[in-house]
Amino acid sequence: QPLNSEFKLSYFSILNLLKRASGTVNAEYVIARSFHQFQHTRAVPAKLARVAAIDEERSALVVAGEAAVREYAELRAGIATCEKEMLVHINAETAARLADPAHVQNFLKAGRMIRVRDGDTDWGWGVVVNVVEVGAEDGAAPAGDRSYVVDTLLQCAPGAAEGKLAPAPRIAHNKTGQLSEKGCTVEVVPVSLKLVAGVSAIRLTLPDDLRQRNARESVGLALNELHQRFAHEAFPRIDPVADMGMSDPDFLDTVARCEKLERKLKKHPMFKAASSAKARASGAGGGDGGGAERFALEQFERKAALDEEAAALRVEIKSTELSKFRHELASRARVLTRLGHVDQDQVVLLKGRAACEVDTADELLVTELMFNGCFGRLDHHQLVALSSCFMPVEKSNHFVMSSETKGALDGPM
Repeated sequence: QPLNSEFKLSYFSILNLLKRASGTVNAEYVIARSFHQFQHTRAVPAKLARVAAIDEERSALVVAGEAAVREYAELRAGIATCEKEMLVHINAETAARLADPAHVQNFLKAGRMIRVRDGDTDWGWGVVVNVVEVGAEDGAAPAGDRSYVVDTLLQCAPGAAEGKLAPAPRIAHNKTGQLSEKGCTVEVVPVSLKLVAGVSAIRLTLPDDLRQRNARESVGLALNELHQRFAHEAFPRIDPVADMGMSDPDFLDTVARCEKLERKLKKHPMFKAASSAKARASGAGGGDGGGAERFALEQFERKAALDEEAAALRVEIKSTELSKFRHELASRARVLTRLGHVDQDQVVLLKGRAACEVDTADELLVTELMFNGCFGRLDHHQLVALSSCFMPVEKSNHFVMSSETKGALDGPM
């Protein structure tokens, strides 16, 4: 396993460097000969070799009609960016509507298709069976604090009967409507309302009795058919303007930009050629429609990716670690001068020499407390409690302080 240097500047390390050297120049001399800088310098030849390999691969790529392909790719990228911006607005609006009890039943009716996502786990699209309000039966929770659970038909990987719930993977590429594993089942899974990532305009007709496996499998077959039908496009969502009444000016502006780009895309020669090729292939009973246009686009995207990687590598080669440290060293030296730890000539003063001996989570704050006489006013219990606050520990969002400790620290803090 490689041993990588994690060297980083701190006020403690800078003061000790300045104490043993004369000014920032000698401090830079020490940093330039550090193991961290050595590792970076040693990696430069490999990066130069990678840049040369990228240039060679890039020169071998030939894109027919590159100007037209670039324009086509930029239109597609612009539409994708607009769709992402719209999705952010729609998801926020959907979450707000679903958080309102008056809208939950209107959106999530039986048969409605919803997308379920639990963190990084994407369950894909399922079908709403029922919406249950938690706490509604016993009335224990106030109306504003009640949550909802959506009973959803989801396609699960093998093992659901044994309690091993996992999303059923689908076959990529041409047969997206089929599941990639045998033994996948369709189960009714309770889903928290917070995990609903999208609501479709499609509603399916559900069988009367979903306790029967055949009934649930029929819904799964309908989902497979829809995945195959919409293999190359997204499922239709609830219309954000007509159905949800969204009137946010930013959202409407994004919709207008997206529609304008889509009109330009449909007029582009590459789009027309790809559509005609797909139509001919469909009329001939199969084939790979639009293959030439897709290949040219893939070649251009690969070329653009190589250009981006080469540019990033050249920046890394030019901007050495020493230059980054030099900028950070100058910034931190100005702070030390302003606080009186060093003078204008970067000579360490009394306060700085004291800070050189303080190795805590915040040596500057501890030194300021020392020189302000804060510790001299505390009894030994308060002194230990306050000193414990400066122990270097891992960052955590979970912090609990008892009322007695808080009261004891209110005075000295």
